[in-house]
Amino acid sequence: MFRKIVNFEIRYRLKQPATYICFVLLFGISFIFAAIPDISFSDTDDTLLRNAPVVINKLMLVIMIFGSVICAAVMGVSFFRDYNNKFYDIISSLPVTKKNYLWGKFTGSFIVVTLIFTGIVFGMMLGYIMPWREKELLGPFHPSSYFNPFIYFIVPNLFILGSIFFITGSFFRSKTVVYLQGVIFLIIYLVSGMLIYGRGQNELHSLFDPLGLESISEMTGPWSVTEKNSALIDLKGITLYNRIIWLVTSGLAIILFNWLFDPAKTRSVTSFKQWIFKNAIYKKLISLSFGFSAANNNLKNRLPEWQHFTNFNFRIIARSTPFLILIVCVIGLIVMTRINNTMLYSSDSLPVMNKLFYTFRGILIFFLQ
Repeated sequence: MFRKIVNFEIRYRLKQPATYICFVLLFGISFIFAAIPDISFSDTDDTLLRNAPVVINKLMLVIMIFGSVICAAVMGVSFFRDYNNKFYDIISSLPVTKKNYLWGKFTGSFIVVTLIFTGIVFGMMLGYIMPWREKELLGPFHPSSYFNPFIYFIVPNLFILGSIFFITGSFFRSKTVVYLQGVIFLIIYLVSGMLIYGRGQNELHSLFDPLGLESISEMTGPWSVTEKNSALIDLKGITLYNRIIWLVTSGLAIILFNWLFDPAKTRSVTSFKQWIFKNAIYKKLISLSFGFSAANNNLKNRLPEWQHFTNFNFRIIARSTPFLILIVCVIGLIVMTRINNTMLYSSDSLPVMNKLFYTFRGILIFFLQ
């Protein structure tokens, strides 16, 4: 039965256009970063080859970090989809154990999200062999330079993030939580990195970075230019410890969750939207709307209607949980960025205005998108 649930989840996902859209999106972003010479990775030394294994590994992880929203949309919605469509009531009447059901949903979604993120590998492989790339800045083509970081870092990171998103989405059973948790994780990851790295705790950050990006920097820091241009990043030292800590932690978390979680238990959480529809203010605005519509359709009579509905929708948005969470995250990110920008080589320094301006502008553009 476990295999049937896994196959069903995979077949369902492969029939959805969103699966291929996400693959093409990751493929396109990776291709652009690799194919366009003017786009360079900020952590790349000018002495390194543009397709050095270290550069490829870090760039793949950066794209994967911002693609965590896709991972949240795939992993978080797996159980919620059945719960929201009342399909689990049918499943519970069949001879399917809770263990097979939850592990089948998780495994099927994990396989699909892994296939989606192969777009990063193929996009970068194709981008670096484009004829307009400068041959003198590129090293020889080695498929292992692309598949090594995918196997050692991308796949484990998808398991780590997938466990978090699957647990959160299944527990809260809310569409808001399912699609917002990826953004929240991204903000928390960036803010925590600024806070720890800005205070000089590089080894601590490398060890407890859930995605392993800082452990790579810590490991390859003492390497020579020749080693960075040719050597693959293997799992050893601080990189190995980082992978073990987070894989064991996420594995224990998903095992414990599948053991304790009760899918049949309904949650009596009334959303704000359900509450507002029962509120007298909504009924008053509806009656006011019909009154205006019944009168006549000139602009003078429609202005009060427009004003009332504008105020009503503004209050709904301003009081909604996603909006409040995003506001708190934006404020936290700005504060941590401000603190981080006052640190120069782990020493206190005055903030540079143009650096703060471009940082805050990047934060604003990110949230507007």
